[in-house]
Amino acid sequence: MLKSDCSTCHKISTTSIGPAFEKVSIKYQSDPKAVDYLANKVINGSSGVWGEIPMPAHSAMKEAEVKKITEWIMTLGNKDAVAKSLPASGKITPANNVDKKKSVLTLKATYTDAGTAKLKPLTTTNAVNLKSNEIDASDIKNLKGFEKKEVSGAEVIALTENNGSFSLSNIDLTNISGFKFNLANSTNYEVEIRLDNLEGELLGKSALKSDVAIHPVSGGKFHRVYFVFKEASGERPIIKSVTVESL
Repeated sequence: MLKSDCSTCHKISTTSIGPAFEKVSIKYQSDPKAVDYLANKVINGSSGVWGEIPMPAHSAMKEAEVKKITEWIMTLGNKDAVAKSLPASGKITPANNVDKKKSVLTLKATYTDAGTAKLKPLTTTNAVNLKSNEIDASDIKNLKGFEKKEVSGAEVIALTENNGSFSLSNIDLTNISGFKFNLANSTNYEVEIRLDNLEGELLGKSALKSDVAIHPVSGGKFHRVYFVFKEASGERPIIKSVTVESL
């Protein structure tokens, strides 16, 4: 459609040089052969049906491509087959009583077109999983030097060696300002936050007593973020959760 010159003479809802696509669709809605009929008119040209201005032939266009266009045109007039649905854009606010044990919010959308007298409606579905910005210790993977333990009935990860690390996968760092560690004890350890591998780009470095800020990362890509803990005096850290903080 975008590669053709249809929009030069036709608009979807308003009359231009030629009739609106919606009017064409309504006129032929009861004709089961409308897709083929209209495709023939596009390829070979037409005159006298919608007024004095003729439609030039498009003999260079492939029949299969033209039929895709006429199939789409025929969906525009089938208003009765279109059920009310949510708007194409908007805002969803999760309920306050979300189960905290389920750390993923799944958004699932289904779209069905209007179909035609000759074609059944087509349906497609897509789903997006949105993680909670607070990652519990039970969901933290790829532990090195850490072990999972239970403290006061909750699972934690405890550093059992002088140095250690863990990582979080599939993290989009766009508009992320840093990470906050929910600790079960006080510690003097420092943490380095690195991008994509243990020796990767240093995003931020700080003592665990405060939030760890990182420098901006753009691009909208998903990354594996590594947290590297360096040997220090005092207690080794015991971590209950990690919170991703946004700007």
